Amino acid sequence: MMKTRFPLAPAMVLLLGATLAAPPSVTAQATTTGGLTTTISGNNIVLSFPTSSTAFYTVQAVPDLSLQWTNAQVGVQGDGTGKTFTVSNAISVGKGFYRLWIHPPPLSLLLPQSNAFAILGHSCGGIREQAYATGFDPTSGYPTGQVYLTTTCSTGGRGSPPATFSAWAAVTWDFAGNVISSATLSTGPAVNPTFTATDVYGDVIYNFGAATYLVVPVPAAPTGVTAVQSGDQFQVSW
Repeated sequence: MMKTRFPLAPAMVLLLGATLAAPPSVTAQATTTGGLTTTISGNNIVLSFPTSSTAFYTVQAVPDLSLQWTNAQVGVQGDGTGKTFTVSNAISVGKGFYRLWIHPPPLSLLLPQSNAFAILGHSCGGIREQAYATGFDPTSGYPTGQVYLTTTCSTGGRGSPPATFSAWAAVTWDFAGNVISSATLSTGPAVNPTFTATDVYGDVIYNFGAATYLVVPVPAAPTGVTAVQSGDQFQVSW
């Protein structure tokens, strides 16, 4: 089995190398946190790993460590339970190495209270928000969603029931979670509490409960790195 070094990244990494000699076996090369187990089922490899709440996981594979990693499975949202992923015909086709990326904590996408107040017009002890992702804007590429705003206010009189104010807003965020635009919706939209979407760059937006999360993957390590010294400086290219 060929061994190599991988640069550390902010995301936690689990690497597995599958030896394709007979009889086939899977050997853990390196682990950083948690546990990851593998089993062989015929020509398939079954990867199992624990998850933590709202963390996001992506399994990648490569037949040779000199090549670029590719996604064997799009990200899995953690919910505190164990997950399994089967790589079909992994032994026969020679997919020899696997790694599990644990992405940095996802961004929770909401409206700042000032924006929420501008839309709702009331704030009694704070405005409660429920966010639901809808995808990525086809023009800008930014994540989009809909946010339900509510606040409950006292009407002042003894025995008087409280008054609840509510509104829906359409929101666009940037990839740092900042609000790009927000607008009041005239009617309440139909929402999908389990919606998830991935853009061409691997960014993921998804709903979990009544909240929306954004995962922006850590870029891969640069390749073809060269350094040329000029006096007391270095010019680094990749």
